[in-house]
Amino acid sequence: MKVYVCPMHPEVRETKPGSCPKCGMDLIEVDEKAHKGGDMVAMNNTEHHRKMAEDIRKRFLLDLHLTKIVLFLTA
Repeated sequence: MKVYVCPMHPEVRETKPGSCPKCGMDLIEVDEKAHKGGDMVAMNNTEHHRKMAEDIRKRFLLDLHLTKIVLFLTA
């Protein structure tokens, strides 16, 4: 059975993909057997860092576009 867990808050567990209610990061799929007491044994650091960088890039681009709109409206 697959479980989706937040990389920053391992206590957040869902049965379907989505975002963490605490920090908003995308939940990462882990195997139920590999998820023991909050340790994410199944996910290596490279994959974790790649997903974090992807999430930060998405947030940055969204903020950049919103900032452009605000600057345009105030000019």
